[in-house]
Amino acid sequence: MDYSNRSNIPNQNSVIAGRRINIPFRCDCLNNEFLGHVFPYQVNTSDTYSLVASNYSDLTTVDMLRRFNRYPDNNIPNDVNVSVVVNCSCGDSAVSEDYGLFVTYPLRQEDNLTYVASTSNVSEGVIRRYNPGLDAKFSAGRGIIYIPGRVNSQCNKGCDLALASFYVWRGLNLTFISQMFSTTIPEIVSYSNKDNIPNQDSVIAGTRINIPFRCDCLDEVKVLGHKFPYKVKLGDTYGLIASNYSDLTNAEWLMKFNRYPETGIPNDVSLDVVVNCSCGDRAVSEYYGLFITYPVRAEDNLTSVALAANVSEDVIRRYNPGVDSKLDIGNGIIYIPGRGTSVSSLLITFSRPHLWDYTGYVVVAVV
Repeated sequence: MDYSNRSNIPNQNSVIAGRRINIPFRCDCLNNEFLGHVFPYQVNTSDTYSLVASNYSDLTTVDMLRRFNRYPDNNIPNDVNVSVVVNCSCGDSAVSEDYGLFVTYPLRQEDNLTYVASTSNVSEGVIRRYNPGLDAKFSAGRGIIYIPGRVNSQCNKGCDLALASFYVWRGLNLTFISQMFSTTIPEIVSYSNKDNIPNQDSVIAGTRINIPFRCDCLDEVKVLGHKFPYKVKLGDTYGLIASNYSDLTNAEWLMKFNRYPETGIPNDVSLDVVVNCSCGDRAVSEYYGLFITYPVRAEDNLTSVALAANVSEDVIRRYNPGVDSKLDIGNGIIYIPGRGTSVSSLLITFSRPHLWDYTGYVVVAVV
């Protein structure tokens, strides 16, 4: 469950049909020939290699099953174990050194490149570069592609300061906002555009203010973020709480970090509201160390965001694979960098694991 979309797994006894879940596994070098992992499968009556491949949602193929097993396709003994090989990737430094975690993704008829890129939060161009012959596979609606993720997707430490770009909705004041984020009004004012805060008792609705917070490495999921305590009010749902935080978090993230069901959150309990953050990526640039967690809205576009943040569009793209898809739909989180030298505490030391040290991941289409 740690690697899958929580909404696809209501509880540990059920999973929603027609959805995909992520299965973690080790990516090995098999026979010094190619990357993959061997899973043991106990044969059932009437099993064929084709049926076994289908049971694994086409993460393997009949040809691969024949290659790694000695039984003929039409006469596999009952109750024996066969080897099911799933291919994987650990990256390609000739393409990019920025990615080290890969998803083995079996295509289905309904898939297209735009959809896969959007749901995977990477650009179409990056997926193309890692998958020669991609268009033919999409046209056929079958075959395996590899979807990359950043090598620093699992953190080992955080940083002292990050900022959250909070969109001020009507009726809010700084006292309420400071309580939501466990900070002080002077701290918020010091990192925000003073034009949006006429005085410390008011803030202009429809503008953004910056909330300073510590960016931690969260042990439960090994990603960068910070937990803010939130006291539940009557009628609150995870969706409503995410909206209260101006979409700096989402319902899925709230469900992951709290034990209450969406439809039965007790009144007056405290929840953990997790806001993700960034401490930078040395593979992109060493010049930036302060990052703003920026929830995209429908009116945003790359040019307006870059101008407002005083950074180039290219820099934002490099730190945010899949940024175009998020801006197109007006939803999602992007990270906007600022110079690390602007505050003395922002000089960050990075550590970067070797590309080949990562565990592989697969995506299974649950049917």
